[in-house]
Amino acid sequence: AICRNNWQSELRRRGRFTQELKAAPDEPTDLDELLATEGRNGLAERALSSLGATCLDLLKRFYLLKEPLVAIARSLGLAGEGAAKTRKYKCLEEARKRFRALAANAGDINLQAQ
Repeated sequence: AICRNNWQSELRRRGRFTQELKAAPDEPTDLDELLATEGRNGLAERALSSLGATCLDLLKRFYLLKEPLVAIARSLGLAGEGAAKTRKYKCLEEARKRFRALAANAGDINLQAQ
């Protein structure tokens, strides 16, 4: 929000007409929403960090590094792309299960549904 406001001020200073920039969809606008987002992010980090090294490595390579499943399977010693896809699914399910358990322990019903 600060960057958006600073950019609008700069454009006004330059004399350019601007439309109001809308808030980014992933940018919470009120404090309660921001705190809820931070809470979910913290729980997700804890859930992911509690996974095994292989699951964490596989998910990081697939989602962050955008490696193809064939390359991931080869580097992790799996039988092939299908095995990597199955392992990825199981790792995600385990992460979701741990996230829900952490959310239940935190007492936040809204987090349990995600």
